[in-house]
Amino acid sequence: MCLSIPAKVVGINGARVVVDVFGERREAELGEFEERVKIGDYVLIQYDFVVEILDRKVARESLKIWESLFEREN
Repeated sequence: MCLSIPAKVVGINGARVVVDVFGERREAELGEFEERVKIGDYVLIQYDFVVEILDRKVARESLKIWESLFEREN
C-alpha cells in the first residue's frame, strides 16, 4: 500500500512542479496535469509523478489528520 500526503504547489517549472509538505520541498513531473495545476493547488504525488489534484478543503482536512498523527509519535 502507498500513502500520499497532500502537497501544496509552490512552483512550476515547465513540466515539473515544486511542492511543499510540512516544510520539505520536492519536485515531481506534472504529466497529464501540466496545463491544469496552478500555484496554491494541492496534489498527490506517487513515484515522482502528480497523480491527482485535490480539493483544497479536503487537502487541508487531510493535512490536519496527518499533523495529529505526527504529534502522537513525538
